[in-house]
Amino acid sequence: MRILQECNVIAWLAKKLRFLFRIITPNLKDQEALECISTNIAANMLGLGFAATPSGLKGMKRLQELNENKEEASDEMITFLVLNTAGVTLFPTTMIAIRQALGSTNPLDFLVISMISSIGSTILGLIMERLMRKKRTCSTT
Repeated sequence: MRILQECNVIAWLAKKLRFLFRIITPNLKDQEALECISTNIAANMLGLGFAATPSGLKGMKRLQELNENKEEASDEMITFLVLNTAGVTLFPTTMIAIRQALGSTNPLDFLVISMISSIGSTILGLIMERLMRKKRTCSTT
């Protein structure tokens, strides 16, 4: 983690993700929230869940501060939760470490399938979130 931080890998990836998150949540203009969310997602993508937690909590707190209705989660909060739950993980470090510790001859042999399923679950989660958002919006009007 320290090496990735010192080499600015997480910051670089977070910057790239900010652009993507602006597309996913076009109404979110707050730079602090975008920075926290993208840092959280970048750390999760690299399999560094322990490092993602502080920025994720800070991002959700900032989204709540921006939320007009404090009793309900905003669309941006729900989208962030879906992204965090489905979580694209490109390099699942914990699983690799467990497989290596248990004597796997090739602890990385599942990596491609893991990436495909991770990306697929994230896309499906975002699609379902949009469908539920539209359904909720239609039922309240």
